[in-house]
Formats: sequence, structure tokens, C-alpha cells
Amino acid sequence: MASTKDLASKLCSNSLTNRKNASLELWNLAKSGKDLTSVVPDINKALKDKSVEVRIKLVETLWYISRRKQDISAAVYNLGKALADNYVEVRRNAVWALENFAENSHTIDAAVPFLVKSLKDEDSMVKKGSAAAIVYHYLNKHEFYGINILLNYYLPEVRGNSSEALVYYYLNSGDKKGVKSILTHENHDVTEYAFKGVLFYIQNSKNKTKLKELKEFLKRIRTKDVSYLVNEINNKLKILR
Repeated sequence: MASTKDLASKLCSNSLTNRKNASLELWNLAKSGKDLTSVVPDINKALKDKSVEVRIKLVETLWYISRRKQDISAAVYNLGKALADNYVEVRRNAVWALENFAENSHTIDAAVPFLVKSLKDEDSMVKKGSAAAIVYHYLNKHEFYGINILLNYYLPEVRGNSSEALVYYYLNSGDKKGVKSILTHENHDVTEYAFKGVLFYIQNSKNKTKLKELKEFLKRIRTKDVSYLVNEINNKLKILR
């Protein structure tokens, strides 16, 4: 089997077949959990490949790498540029890679201008990922004014997607004050999506202690539909017994 360096070198081949095969093998390695940090610069250079098949595999590879909390900083700028790709599969995987990378407290400064433009993407998943990535970017920098801009953005979907990402972050970090501020926000879009974020957290949590604490906390918040969330926690606790 070829080494990762050999595969990376084939990404520059004049043969489309070689480039496709190399991108597929790197994708498989990344999916299996192989550390590909050393070849991220090579993958980065190949993100402009004329073949959409190659581009899709490479942005998916970077997504898998970022999910493993490995360093993709060398590819942040070109991942940002990939958000303007004509193919939605490329844009989705590019934004997911950036979102994961930012969520793990890494810098994505070079991609932010592209992410801002993608808030208006025609694809809802790209818009959602872009909003989440920007939220994590501002949280990493402790620049909360940027988050407030997103929560008051003129597009309802951007406000909602931002609040969903933010409340999920607050829940994971144990910031109950932050959770309450989003669930009781004056804007309907913000609270509606925040509700979805809390529901997603409940559905994916396996920590009974934290779920019980969240239930007691939610009982003290007098806002619409909290009782539904409490019932969902009770149902989840039954499953976790």
C-alpha cells in the first residue's frame, strides 16, 4: 500500500485517474481515523482540482480530519474559497470542516470573509454550517459583539442557525446563564432555533447527571414549550436506565 506522502504526491499528477484514486485512498484513510496532518498542505493545494470528484473527496477528507481534532490550519483559506464552488457537495463539506475546526478552538480567520458570504447560500445546510462556524470563531476570540450581530441579522434563518449553535455551545460548556439568555431572547427566530438546539443536546446526551441538572434548570425558566423539553429529558432518562 502506498504511503500517505506518495498518495499526496499523486494529487499533482497529470493523470485524472491517478488523482481520483489518490483522493479516494486518502479519503478512506481519513475516514478510518488515520492521522493525515502531515499531508494537509498537499491536500490544500489540490482543492482547486478541475475534477469535481477529486474536490469532493478532498474536502470530505479534510472534514474527517477535522472531526478527529487534527490540524487543518494549512487548508483554512482554500476551504473558505471552496464555499464558492458550483457543487453543493463541495460547499457543504468545506463548511462542515471549518465548523468542526472552529468548534475545537482553532483559528479560522482566513475563512471568515467567505463564511459571511455563505450566510446567503441557496443551500440551507451551507447557511447553517456557516453561521455555526462564525459563532465558534467569535466565541474563541471572546468577541461577543459579533455573536450579537448574528442574532440580530436581517435574515431569519441566520438568526436561528446562530442561536442553535450558540445554545448548544452553552449547554456543552455548562453556561446556564447563556442558555437562559438565548431561550428567553426577544426575537422569535432566536428562541425557536434555540429550542431545537436544546432538543438536539437532549437527544444526543448520555450523561444522566447533566440531564437531571438541565431538567431542574429548565423548570425555573418560564417560557413557552419548556415543559416539552422537560418531558423529553424524562423520556431520555428512562432510556439511559
